Amino acid sequence: MSTIIADTSEIFPNCPTFGFVAEPEYLVKITSREGGYERRDRKWARPKLTVSASPTGDQSSDEIEDVMSFWHAMGGMSSGFRFKDWTDYKSCKLTKTPAATDMPLESDTNSPAKFRLVKQYTAGSVIQVREIQRPLGSSIKIANEVGAVQSAWTLDESTGLVSIGGGFSGTPTSWGGEFYVWMRFDAQLNPTISSWGKQPIMNVTVQLKEIRVPLA
Repeated sequence: MSTIIADTSEIFPNCPTFGFVAEPEYLVKITSREGGYERRDRKWARPKLTVSASPTGDQSSDEIEDVMSFWHAMGGMSSGFRFKDWTDYKSCKLTKTPAATDMPLESDTNSPAKFRLVKQYTAGSVIQVREIQRPLGSSIKIANEVGAVQSAWTLDESTGLVSIGGGFSGTPTSWGGEFYVWMRFDAQLNPTISSWGKQPIMNVTVQLKEIRVPLA
C-alpha cells in the first residue's frame, strides 16, 4: 500500500474565471559581436516560472475576495505556496490521463535509496529534465521496469522523493500524475471596483513568481 507524507502548505485558490499567462524563463546572456554574430551564455539549467493572472473581464467580487484573502494570509510577497500551472501540471499532455509509465524516476544523488520524480521535455535528441518537487500525492502512480503499477512506496509531497517498501516488485522506473509549482506573489495587489450594488463588480491583476528550492 502506498503512503503519502502530506505537504501542509497552502494552495493558491482555484479561480475558474481567471485567465493565466505562464512564462517559463531561462536566464540567457546574449552578447552581440562583430559581423553580426552573437554569443549565447545560458546561466540557468532550469527555468523559473512567472505567472500573470486576472479575471476575464469584470467579475463579481467573491472570487477576487478569495484571492485578496489569500494574499493577506500569505503576508503578501513574504510566503511561498503551491500553485497549479494550468499550462503544465501533468506528467502527460493536458488532454491525456496520467499513466504510471509517463515519465522516468531518477535515483536521488543525495540518497541513493530514494527516487525523484522528473519530467522530461524533448525535441529530437535534446532532453530537458525538470525535477518535480511538489507532486499531488493522491494522483501519483509508480511502475517498475516492465510497466507494472506498484503500491509499496512512500511519497513525500514536499520534496517529490519516493522511498520504496519491501513489497515493491522489481526496480522503480517510471511515474505519472499531477504536480504543483512552489511560488510567491511578485507584486502588490491592485483590486478595483467598477460598479457598486448588492454584488460589486471588481477586477484585479495577480503577479506570481516561482521560488527556486534546493533539491532535498
